[in-house]
Amino acid sequence: MFAAFFLRRPWRLLLAGGDDPRRRLALGCVAVVGAAAAAGLTAAAVLAGPDRLWPLLLAAPPGALYVWLDSRGEARAAGAELAGVGAFAAVPAAIGATGGWPAGPALALGAVMLCRSVPAVMTIRAWLRSNKGEIVPVIPAAVAAVAAPGAAALLAAAGLAPWTGPWIMAVFLARTAILLGPWHLRWSASRLGLAESVLGGLAMVVLAASWPAFQGVSV
Repeated sequence: MFAAFFLRRPWRLLLAGGDDPRRRLALGCVAVVGAAAAAGLTAAAVLAGPDRLWPLLLAAPPGALYVWLDSRGEARAAGAELAGVGAFAAVPAAIGATGGWPAGPALALGAVMLCRSVPAVMTIRAWLRSNKGEIVPVIPAAVAAVAAPGAAALLAAAGLAPWTGPWIMAVFLARTAILLGPWHLRWSASRLGLAESVLGGLAMVVLAASWPAFQGVSV
């Protein structure tokens, strides 16, 4: 998946056509990185069995949508960014499935990732546009941020995810309120990006440390 992520830029350069002198280098990068992606996928299929890679089928539609929008130069559009996080949410589910997890816990892992990433994308997009002086509707981001703790709580109540999930999503809800509320935190984009990365990393560490065994499956 890392290889597939890094495939994007050289692939776009190849699609652009023209006489760009970087195209030969881009072709080499596509060949090497594409081979690495294929090798990783093949290794996972051989070691775990191809039938355990079923969550990647869920990543195909949003992944295809992202590739299509990116090829049109719309990678920064809201639809593209949401499609991107939707596709990558299937990766934790695939990791769980290849580790022998049943479908429920594996999908719950992907769902928790969505609870984290979708409100984050919508919040940061709204904050950035607002910082540029645009009039931005904050209700969609607020609804997503409010829904995330509720969805995580439902997963926890069903015994599919730890109860740390709802609390973590509540922290991100507070972040959304601070960024999009009337006081509107005035940070630079780079500073906010760093803070979001640190906060997100800490959230993943806490989730991984607190994720209990479900249906006989342990982390």
